[in-house]
Amino acid sequence: MSSEFIDSFTRALNASSPSPSSARLDFDSEEPQPRDNIQASATKHALHALLVSFPSSQPLNAQQICNAVSVLSRLHFSVDSDSEEEALKHIVVAKVMVGLYTKALKIYLDQATEAEAEAEWWREIEHSKLNVAWYLLQSALSLFLSLSRIQGHTSTDFSNTSSSLPST
Repeated sequence: MSSEFIDSFTRALNASSPSPSSARLDFDSEEPQPRDNIQASATKHALHALLVSFPSSQPLNAQQICNAVSVLSRLHFSVDSDSEEEALKHIVVAKVMVGLYTKALKIYLDQATEAEAEAEWWREIEHSKLNVAWYLLQSALSLFLSLSRIQGHTSTDFSNTSSSLPST
């Protein structure tokens, strides 16, 4: 149930995030490139390869998010990067953000579903006199056993303590 809700809720986000086709790379130039341009080209290649590995119609899963964050953390971005590199970075980060949002939404919905089921269970306990009596019996027995253990330990500890004191 929550999976269908999450899919329908994040479908618009995933569809609105930029696609790899909107960031066209031009790696066919035969001109020799300076060292900075080679680094920028390697960064563009890595971003493009990462982007191509993403599914186009669904959010990223946890493994893909971890992989993307790992790749992004290893890349060296220059301050004066070109618009193509900026577009690739923007697309990758947008996809990762939608994936993280989807994962967080799933976690919160699962927790809310669990809390709702627990609240319903307690509500049923409260509305049934037999269940309330059964709960009180169980908790009273448990409380009695706990108190008897504590009482046994404290009286034993007290008697040991008083015998070890020097007599006056």
